[in-house]
Amino acid sequence: MKTALTIFYVLFITSFSWAQEHEYTDLKQVDLSKIEDYVYKKTTGMSRTIQKLPNFVLEDTTGEMKDFYKFIEGKKIVLLTFMRADCENSQWEYPNIEKNYQKFKSRGFDVFTIMEYSDADHLEEFLMEQFPSVTVTLGTRTKEDEDIRFLTDHYRLRKSLGDSRKWGTPFSFLIIDGDLQNVWYVGGEFNPGDLEEFLEKNL
Repeated sequence: MKTALTIFYVLFITSFSWAQEHEYTDLKQVDLSKIEDYVYKKTTGMSRTIQKLPNFVLEDTTGEMKDFYKFIEGKKIVLLTFMRADCENSQWEYPNIEKNYQKFKSRGFDVFTIMEYSDADHLEEFLMEQFPSVTVTLGTRTKEDEDIRFLTDHYRLRKSLGDSRKWGTPFSFLIIDGDLQNVWYVGGEFNPGDLEEFLEKNL
């Protein structure tokens, strides 16, 4: 009997401790012109600020090149979100993003997704499960070489903003009226209802 209970604990109870947990995070406003560039300081020993969100010119899932700076032109609010195809938190977050995109796109809301560290197989699986109707672009194509994440703007931005996670997905920015300096960000998943409330308030 004792042996049976031990097996039950190992197979059933402890499985919950191994399960991925939600990474709900508060939405925060930040002036990037006042935020020190973590990677620049680490590599040069000197200080400089980020200034604003960088441009991203990337291929989307249809093979078309997308320019982030051009993408945000004329749009009231744009969500720039970094995802990883095999990240459970990214998979949990995407339905929330898609739901709000469908609700608010007619009022000037759009989404620019960058899939980081995502190989072809995981990306295809993600797209088949999520069926995103928003723009999905391809960033770093693999995570086999872990050092590659240090070269991405995603890494630079999130580390400069104090994100201590290993891979740091999802990680999202909200840009209002094309202002790339004063932005809102979430270093994880949006708290339930936060994205919808923000869009209702600002659109």
